[in-house]
Amino acid sequence: MAKGKLYMKILRIDNRKAEYSLDGTIYKNISDIDKDDILKLLNNIMKNEISLDSEIDNISNEAEKIIYIKLKNKLDIFISNKDRTKAKFDTLFADVIAKYNLGDDIL
Repeated sequence: MAKGKLYMKILRIDNRKAEYSLDGTIYKNISDIDKDDILKLLNNIMKNEISLDSEIDNISNEAEKIIYIKLKNKLDIFISNKDRTKAKFDTLFADVIAKYNLGDDIL
């Protein structure tokens, strides 16, 4: 794990319920997620080491299962492209990062 990065579970299945967390400690029902929460999850993925539960068959509510599957699939793709995305961002904004001495605080 990289220095200064946190490890957190952002998607989990607990007691047959699908849940998400923005901080790795407080979990909410997956059916309550909104676009702002998804953006925060993406930001967490860029800044932290995260994990996602995979035992999808253990989710009892069909609506939660569908949301969980769709979200997990998209997050898996985002995670697999994380290094490439960060490198592209760093290249595109290198002059701004250097000018304002932003360092690693940006992503």
